[in-house]
Amino acid sequence: MRRVFMHNLIINKLYIFSTSEKKAKIVSFKSGKNIITSSRTDGNKKGKSIILKSIYHTLGADCFFDDTWDEKNKTYILDFSINNKRYLIYRYDRLFKVFDSSNELLLNTIDRMELSEFLSDIYQFNIELPSRDHDKLELTPPVFSYILNYLDQDKMDGTHFNSFKSLGQYSSYKENVLYSHFGVFDKEYYELIKRIDLLNEMQRHYNEEVIMLNKMLERIDKSLENNSYSLSLDSLRKEVEKNKNEYAYIVNKMNVTKNSLINLRNEKYTLLSNLKDLNLSVNLAKTELHDINNHVCPLCKAEIKDDLESRIEKCNTIDDLFFLSNELEVSLLKIDKEIKKQENVYKTTLDALQEYERKLNMNSKEINDALKHKGYIEVKDSLLKDWNTKSEELEKIAEKLKAENKEKRKYDDLKKQVNKKYCEYMIIDKQKFGLKELDSKNFENIKNTFVAGGSNKPIATVIWYFNLLRVKHLFNPNAIKFPLILDSPNNVELDDEKRQILFYYLVENIDKDTQLIISTLGFNSEDYNDISFDNIIDLDNNKYELLTLKEYDQYKSFLLNLSNIIPQE
Repeated sequence: MRRVFMHNLIINKLYIFSTSEKKAKIVSFKSGKNIITSSRTDGNKKGKSIILKSIYHTLGADCFFDDTWDEKNKTYILDFSINNKRYLIYRYDRLFKVFDSSNELLLNTIDRMELSEFLSDIYQFNIELPSRDHDKLELTPPVFSYILNYLDQDKMDGTHFNSFKSLGQYSSYKENVLYSHFGVFDKEYYELIKRIDLLNEMQRHYNEEVIMLNKMLERIDKSLENNSYSLSLDSLRKEVEKNKNEYAYIVNKMNVTKNSLINLRNEKYTLLSNLKDLNLSVNLAKTELHDINNHVCPLCKAEIKDDLESRIEKCNTIDDLFFLSNELEVSLLKIDKEIKKQENVYKTTLDALQEYERKLNMNSKEINDALKHKGYIEVKDSLLKDWNTKSEELEKIAEKLKAENKEKRKYDDLKKQVNKKYCEYMIIDKQKFGLKELDSKNFENIKNTFVAGGSNKPIATVIWYFNLLRVKHLFNPNAIKFPLILDSPNNVELDDEKRQILFYYLVENIDKDTQLIISTLGFNSEDYNDISFDNIIDLDNNKYELLTLKEYDQYKSFLLNLSNIIPQE
């Protein structure tokens, strides 16, 4: 039985500073259920969403802040613990610093990947994905580790991860990210897939070669049936064997030369045609220039006034045509020279072949037939040897693929278990919330997308996130549990009964080791007497005035202390 270790990240305190305004906001959290609320009647724009967005923003993700909030000119500090070990992370625009509980600087960087490497080490968790350009496995930015744990109230649009920015750097990342969170895909899996892809490509290549060899062997067998000979092949074996390398070289050289001559002559014919067309164009241009010089329109032959521009244009045209004509003639001369060279090579090779036959005394028809037959046999033997080698390689590849696919089936079986459990969870919640519009077939695979309409859209989105986390906790129980942050999940057009059912669903189904932080309007704990809440944060500030001068003065020295710490050499 797999042993489960409690491994979680807890947000202790969030600091937001605006040094230009000399204002700040400090919010404390507890390890259990945290509620951030404000009045139902006029509680909007009090800063609930800013607080929630700032948490994962400080941890290295990028959220969608409201246009009125300039997140790049704010300084964020997050006090958090991992397995009771405390850290501080500081963010200003692209600058990140990480401190231990003694405020000793552990990391100072503007590189998001350096931050990811550091956080991966203290999280003992990371997401690695194939890069878009090189298909090489690489460590992802921190946001991909938090992707299941934050839901923006303005991004509740079904089965799409839209609550964070900058997720598009990996193509089709959804499946890979989910299975990585579930502990199904790991480095060994991606290496296995690369090996299988390589073996499949090799198998395809060898199969093509074997098919080609089979066709060649069929043609040779047909040719052998039509060739007879009267002399014993064995009597020629020794003589032919001694000189077969020379013979093969000569024949091959003749074939190469012949093909080269064919190509050159085709190219010459094309050039001659082009030159002929070009000469016609030159003559036409000359005629038109003559007409223009004589003040006659080249098209209608009417008398025209002196047209210097037309004459210049025609002269340029003639010059260009002559230039092209010269280029074509140069190319023709080069081709003629190369044809002559190749004809000499062919003649020399033919003479060598005739000398070769003379030396072997192969002028009789019988011996020529025997030699032709011998050539076919040798080619066939060579092809058969090549065919045998390729076939053996195919067998080896098939065996390797069999072993690799057997290993892959372990991952496939685990994926089936994941999808089965995910489907079970989703069907139960579909019934709980009466989401009849959702087709249960879409729950059969985590890759599938679905979306509900109207007020059911946020509900469908929330239960999708919750059930993905359930699956993660079930199949990857030792992975770190990040805080689940939900921005106003029940502030939608729901009737009171559905709103209460959704809220109960949120607080009752949260994993016991996962910190929950929810924002909502008009929260009253007396409406939920049977549920224990660890921390209720009631924002009573004016709209758009989350930060205060008082809190800035109170914590300014804390900010300056962290800001002035520089890395040790």
